[in-house]
Amino acid sequence: MLILLRKISEANVRRSEMMMKTILDSSDEAHFFLSPQGIILGFNSVVEKLGTKLLDKPIKLGEDIMEYGDTNNRNNFQQKLSSAISGEHLRSEIKLEFSGNPSMWVVEKFLPVYDQDENLVGVALTYDLSFNKIKHQNEKLNEIAFLQSHVIRKPLANIMGLLQFLKMSTPDHDYAKVYQYLEKSAEELDQVIGNIISATIE
Repeated sequence: MLILLRKISEANVRRSEMMMKTILDSSDEAHFFLSPQGIILGFNSVVEKLGTKLLDKPIKLGEDIMEYGDTNNRNNFQQKLSSAISGEHLRSEIKLEFSGNPSMWVVEKFLPVYDQDENLVGVALTYDLSFNKIKHQNEKLNEIAFLQSHVIRKPLANIMGLLQFLKMSTPDHDYAKVYQYLEKSAEELDQVIGNIISATIE
C-alpha cells in the first residue's frame, strides 16, 4: 500500500513538472531557473533557441550562467543575482550584446524563488524579448516624427513661398522659372513622403 501511494505521489509530481514546463515553453519569454550560486538548474525552449542562435553554443544544465553572459557586465549581473538572493525583485531594461550578432533590448527580471517552507531555493531569471520589438518600433516612430517635423517642412515651405510670390507678382515676371522651382519642391516633397511610407513598412 505504501509503495502504491509513493508511486501515485511521484506520478503527480511528474505531471505537475510537465504542466509547468509546457506553460514555460509556450511563453515568448526566455526563462532560467538558477541556483543561489548562479548554476543553471532549468530553462525553457526559448532559451534553448536563443543559445543556439545568438551564442553559437548550446546552453547546458549544471553550468554557471556567467559562462554565457556579456563579460563587460558580469559584476552588474552578479550584483543583481545577489540582490535577488536577498529577496529583492528586480526589473530593468538592458541591451544584450552578442559577439557577431546584433544587440537586443530586453526587459530583464530577477525573482527569488522559495519552496513551500519559505526557504530560498533559487532565482528565476526572465528576459522579455518582445521589448526589443517595441524599442525598434519606437525608434522608427521617432525617425518618422523627425522626417515629418523637419524634412517635409523644407519643400513645403518652398512651395508655399513660391505660391505667395505668384499671388503677389505681376504678369511680366518669369513664370517658367517659378514653375521649375515649384516642380522641384513638389518632387522633393513626394520623395520625402515616399521615404516615410518606406520607414513605416519596415
